[in-house]
Amino acid sequence: MPRQLPSNYKELNHYDLLDVPRNASNAEIRKAYRQLALVYHPDKNPGKDSTEKFKAIVLAMEILTDDTRRRQYDMALSSGNTENINNINANVNVDEAVSNILKMGVGLIFLGIFSAFRGYGDDLRAAVVENDVGAAQYAMGNGFFRDGASADINIEPNKSLLHYCFERGSAYKNMALAIIAEKKLFTLRDARLIAEQYDEDLIQAAVDTRRVSQTYFESFYQNNNCYANALIRAIVKNDVNVAKQAMNQGWLMRGASADTIISDNGKLKPILHYTLEKGDTYKEMTLIIIARKQHFSLKDICLIRDKHDSELISAVLKMGKVAKGSFIVPSYATRSYSTASAGNRGI
Repeated sequence: MPRQLPSNYKELNHYDLLDVPRNASNAEIRKAYRQLALVYHPDKNPGKDSTEKFKAIVLAMEILTDDTRRRQYDMALSSGNTENINNINANVNVDEAVSNILKMGVGLIFLGIFSAFRGYGDDLRAAVVENDVGAAQYAMGNGFFRDGASADINIEPNKSLLHYCFERGSAYKNMALAIIAEKKLFTLRDARLIAEQYDEDLIQAAVDTRRVSQTYFESFYQNNNCYANALIRAIVKNDVNVAKQAMNQGWLMRGASADTIISDNGKLKPILHYTLEKGDTYKEMTLIIIARKQHFSLKDICLIRDKHDSELISAVLKMGKVAKGSFIVPSYATRSYSTASAGNRGI
């Protein structure tokens, strides 16, 4: 059940009103603000009492997300100077701020667009930082690219949204998939970053946009290097000795590694996924690959976990690159992001 404001909400300071700590980040404040605003927005909850509570929430947001106002408010709050606190509150034109919000409509609350001084692009960036896939999808899928909310914008100078997600690993995979589905332009760097994740879901999402060809990824992974080709042939034939030799020699040649991608019935996938799908007859090959992997993706871990094979799990843990807890099934395991549900809007 959404949080409700207490009857004495007018007596609370802005932090307590939003239920955030005094060292809360802007992202945490925006998130708390969105949750309360969705409850008390006049379009959803008509009535004088809700309107007054909504104004209080807006006032708290306007002060705590403005660096200067927040600094002044913190000083007054620490010293207990009620007069200064009242002056700071009075300097905010809360009626105008509320009016701007009501013009935008309740739907945009999902983006946290509550200030006329913040652009759509900033709210998309905030959604990505918070790893809020729903808010990011809403921004990218409702035409806000005209006002700066596009899957192709940078989150930092010289760093795209996609690059930001990849730096944060598997926890941001669903966000990366959402961004890929909405991208209108793929640079060579984008395509290479996707290829370097060695993740078939990301590759397929990019190919589905019809803005990156599968040929590019095939060329990236199978660049006519003799060791890479030898490794792929050995994997298909389940020739453990040749595969071992190819990975040992090819690693320094940057051609054959335990992260090499193989084409299986027209679908690109890492060789580890290929051997796991082949079952027990490829178990020795799977162990060879695990022992040579430099990193394990979330999908690697899930596929190994789902085999319920203690020998495979022990081999991964022995590498020291994955925590033991990674093989415990999480409570949210049944929920997943689907590129199909995201759709290919605008493609």
